[in-house]
Amino acid sequence: MAPLLKEFAPGVWEYSSPLRVIGIEMGHRMTVVRLADGKLWIHSPVQWSRELDGEIRMLGEARHFAAPSRMHDGFWPGWFEHFKGAEFSATPGMVKEHPELPFTAKLADDRPGAPGGELLARLMRGMPVVNEVVFLHVASRTLIVADLMFNLDPPDLRSRLLLRLNGALGRPTPSRMFRMAIRDRAAFRESLDRVLAWDFDRVIVGHGENVTSGGRDVLRGAFAFLK
Repeated sequence: MAPLLKEFAPGVWEYSSPLRVIGIEMGHRMTVVRLADGKLWIHSPVQWSRELDGEIRMLGEARHFAAPSRMHDGFWPGWFEHFKGAEFSATPGMVKEHPELPFTAKLADDRPGAPGGELLARLMRGMPVVNEVVFLHVASRTLIVADLMFNLDPPDLRSRLLLRLNGALGRPTPSRMFRMAIRDRAAFRESLDRVLAWDFDRVIVGHGENVTSGGRDVLRGAFAFLK
């Protein structure tokens, strides 16, 4: 059987599992980063499974878990149960919404996502219903996002129709629903400009196909509607 985790860049692995939301097959991608000390940082994990657990432990010790968006609030119980010694960090608002989940830290601007500044973090302000925190893996020049930008082109007709109506079919873009969540465009624009100032080439997206090169231009184009 082929491994679930696939290497995306040096020290970075990803795995996308099936996920259907409001009739759309979106998939859900988790990302694993190996830090300089050999420990692992895990972004938005999918449903825990014994096979996935085993592959992660073969890569190293899972030390940091990140819940990057208020929309990515599922699948956590199994990870808390099986990785009791890890640090679990959540985006602002997640802990209040889910007191049953024992998150131990809060994600925020400019707080390194891991020791030594290997991962930079940026809260996308101006959209409190989502409160996404995006990350830069400095060494591999990889931007890691959850819902900031989709890149979906599923084969089934129903998903394609719904994505077309939502303005998110077949290209890297935020959905119409995501755009509607932006309440303060100036604040969001400032956060986006700070992200675009980072040095990255690749983009790992939470839903759809990843961007393997030219990521800054792709992200800039996806948000060209923000004037």
